[in-house]
Amino acid sequence: MKEAFDIFWKKSLKAKEAGDWVLLHHVLRDDEEINNGVYIPGTKSKDGWADWLPKLQSEPVDFEKIDSWFSLARRAPIHQQMKEYVSTYWFMNLEGFLDEIAEASEANDDDDDDERYTLYLDAVEPRKSVLSIFESYIHQYNNRKSFQAYDGFTYLLQFGTFLEIGDAQGGIYGGLYFNNDTGEVICVDWDWVYSDFKKPLEEVSYKVASSLEELIKKLEPR
Repeated sequence: MKEAFDIFWKKSLKAKEAGDWVLLHHVLRDDEEINNGVYIPGTKSKDGWADWLPKLQSEPVDFEKIDSWFSLARRAPIHQQMKEYVSTYWFMNLEGFLDEIAEASEANDDDDDDERYTLYLDAVEPRKSVLSIFESYIHQYNNRKSFQAYDGFTYLLQFGTFLEIGDAQGGIYGGLYFNNDTGEVICVDWDWVYSDFKKPLEEVSYKVASSLEELIKKLEPR
């Protein structure tokens, strides 16, 4: 996984040097965040943005508690790809293009729009527990009976364990999910889902990558 991230960081720095100010640049939520170990001190702008650089994590992550819960819930243990994804680097939100999504969606759409799709991957940042992505899923799972019958989480639950890692924007607005059972990354088109909750998953989603490692390697910095 580190190799995949290093490929993306190298491409991002090259694009930034070429003048793309958006890359490795993120808005601060409060004044203290500049000291989170990822942002670069002294780079805060007047409008509250600052530069950041990825930072290797130095402490091992204990997944035992999360794996135990997934086991009790009759869910597969956290996939090794996901464990490596959240425990290799600290980083803020990532943005990039992946042409395969556009190609897959255009095959199912009569629209001639060839707009590239931008993927937004959620941050793995020092101020939050790296286990928060799993804790969010556990909270939703434990409270699933309180959800409406036609709810996004309820819809995905019937097909397996899907952990949300970001979203995609372009010709569609969709959620980006990691399939903990197969290791694949998919994009779910929520407009299609909400129009008919009886549609099978393959009709409302696109396979983005066979693994998180593949996704990071292929991602072209926005």
